[in-house]
Amino acid sequence: LDRLEDESGDNLAISWKSYLIREEGVTTFDDYIASHFERANQQEEGIIFNPWKSGPYPTWGMPALKASKAAALQSRKKWRRFHLAVMKAFYTDGRDISRQNVLEQIAEEQGLIMDEFVKEYKNLTWEKLVYEETNRAQEVFGIRSIPTVVVQNHFLVEGIVPLSHYKKVIEEVKRIEQKSEDRSQKLDKNGM
Repeated sequence: LDRLEDESGDNLAISWKSYLIREEGVTTFDDYIASHFERANQQEEGIIFNPWKSGPYPTWGMPALKASKAAALQSRKKWRRFHLAVMKAFYTDGRDISRQNVLEQIAEEQGLIMDEFVKEYKNLTWEKLVYEETNRAQEVFGIRSIPTVVVQNHFLVEGIVPLSHYKKVIEEVKRIEQKSEDRSQKLDKNGM
């Protein structure tokens, strides 16, 4: 999605939202998750998805989601670097991103202002916002898994898909919106 945003310039705005997959302590690395890693390797460019090999599997997504909110306050550019580094730490390097010290190491590696990051990471507002965004995703859009991309608030792209698929969806949405706009203008001209 970062590449798509870069290629599109000002013609595309991506708004990232949190989605908490499970409650604390529910996840273990198993064949089901391994199959998603394998599929991701076939579809996603730029990051390698390694089967989990080192240490305990992260027990909860909340710490990383709160850390993402804290990083976003420093700038979009810093957030983007942090976000990609957290993804790499988890999917490629097998680091436990449910641990605060690991997230702080990543933040420091990415040049975040650490006292601000740590202060905001502890801010309870972010946990509340993560739950709100997760609930909205489930209730409004019926989302139950990641990744899921919502285009123009009603077109869903679920699962890991090639970049070309996102481009096709965006073009289709533009076409539908243009048709709708043309109909509205025609009705206005006809006085209806």
